Amino acid sequence: MPRIIRGSNTFDQLPPGVKGLLIANGIVFLLQMILPGFSLERLGGLQPLNGVGMGRFWPWQLITYSFIHGNGLHLLLNMFALWMFGINIEFYWGTKKFLLFYFLCVLGAGLTHLLAAPGAIAIGASGGIYGILLAFGFLFPDSVIYFFFLFPLRAIQAVFIMAILTLAFAMNSGGSKIAHFAHLGGMLTGFLYFKVPQWFQDIRFWNFKMIFSRPKRINARKSQGLDEENLAKEVDRILEKISSQGINSLTFQEHELMQSYAKQKK
Repeated sequence: MPRIIRGSNTFDQLPPGVKGLLIANGIVFLLQMILPGFSLERLGGLQPLNGVGMGRFWPWQLITYSFIHGNGLHLLLNMFALWMFGINIEFYWGTKKFLLFYFLCVLGAGLTHLLAAPGAIAIGASGGIYGILLAFGFLFPDSVIYFFFLFPLRAIQAVFIMAILTLAFAMNSGGSKIAHFAHLGGMLTGFLYFKVPQWFQDIRFWNFKMIFSRPKRINARKSQGLDEENLAKEVDRILEKISSQGINSLTFQEHELMQSYAKQKK
């Protein structure tokens, strides 16, 4: 399991992705406060496709809506969650992958909102934040989260409960000003980000097994030109890969090598 980063999290020590998002959201909110006559919500908020609302839909709104917030509490809650959970994800993944994941979740949340609630405006970073919460649960499943600041739960358990609650809220959100479908879309996008590569890996592996069903067994060590020392190193590498990425991450050749190695050890 990835290690959680502990210690001081002063602003200067924040990773650049989280820090940049905090600054950008803060600046946009400040502009909303000092330029009330210039409606950033009209220009950057996610407007309905049917044209009913404050303004017209533009493609960039699928990203810019995430930087616009309705009030200070809305901004504070989203940025607190970004700071609390995003730091460890960025330290583990790196800034480029972290930002790619975040904005994919923002985009997925926006598209889900347009499809499921086409007559409502959406603003706020919550779609991306819900994706971050899901990623934290997948990457650090055994970390303890105090649900509603009261109930200690494993991170993966908290994510599961939040997904169920978000789905329930979305299904009963008639007249609500909260974009529950955007929240759901952010979590769904994050889920697909983790699962789709695994599904393709499974399909590719099982296709190999069907094509080469019941192949003639050969000594994997000899077939790959490995001596005893290099075989042990290769086995150790594959075991580390299984530990960090799961057995579904193995290639067909790696599966064959491990199966051959296991038979030789019997």
